[in-house]
Amino acid sequence: MLEAVVLDEVGQDILISPVKELLQDDGQIEEIFYKTDFSDKGASLSQGAIVVTDEYAGVKLEFDPVSDGELFCTLHGLQYEGSSKYDLYFGEDSLYDPRHLFNMTNFELLEYRDKRKVLKSRWIYEEPTEPNVVAVLPNGREPEMLYQTEGSFQYNDRHDFTLNLGYINEETDNINLLFKKVGRYSFDSLSLYFQPLDHYEESVSKRRETVIEDLKIENDKLTGKIAPKQDKFLLVSIPFSIGWKAFLDGEEVKVHPANDMFLGISVPAGEHYIEFRYETPFLKAGAIISLLAWLMLGGYLLFRRKEPKRKF
Repeated sequence: MLEAVVLDEVGQDILISPVKELLQDDGQIEEIFYKTDFSDKGASLSQGAIVVTDEYAGVKLEFDPVSDGELFCTLHGLQYEGSSKYDLYFGEDSLYDPRHLFNMTNFELLEYRDKRKVLKSRWIYEEPTEPNVVAVLPNGREPEMLYQTEGSFQYNDRHDFTLNLGYINEETDNINLLFKKVGRYSFDSLSLYFQPLDHYEESVSKRRETVIEDLKIENDKLTGKIAPKQDKFLLVSIPFSIGWKAFLDGEEVKVHPANDMFLGISVPAGEHYIEFRYETPFLKAGAIISLLAWLMLGGYLLFRRKEPKRKF
């Protein structure tokens, strides 16, 4: 059920109808308060960050049982700093090894070859490019939060995430968040939200109150009429491209990339005629340049024909 729309404005995520507004609206989404369990020795909380010393270590989030709805996990301001083996053994414990698992006693117990690897990692270390976060639910589902660091060729400077943990049909009172790589995971907030589905039919009926009527779809155009009772944001499930333009009652309005991939426009209350029109980007400019090139070529050939031939 669509309750919010995320807009991407010049690399910045803007949330329309955010969770807090929904909570104040009709209580359809409930914030879940949880307790943390760091019994996994490979992860601990230190200086405002989760410090991971073993791959796939994590924290358990425990909460009052929920069922018959969808569960969401949000991470805002996520940052990752990798830790080398050298950092674990010789770095500041509060930053790299709060549980003191990588102390000098354990270092001396390593074989000579492993000691060399630890020391070399001070100079030769590549920070992981995809330190993803995995949520493990009691029902066996393991949705993954994809996060790229600056070293990744897919880096997008994204640090706010909402992970849909799926439909919960049986009572669930915990999830495990596993961190795939060794290092420090810091964030501004980590929240859980639950959307009960006992109001599903009511929500569907409410959304049917505002639909596009007289809808016509052509190869490069979509038109229709809409009459929202209050200001709304219209999302159309057409892939976003810079070639799309939108018109509201004949006047061009801004087209937003909504939910990372679709078209969206703001629609004020009242009756309106909407139109989405697609034009191949730079088609007119390309046609003008081609025409000028042909004219210049024609002028050059005409000039050559009129130029008197030289006799030797």
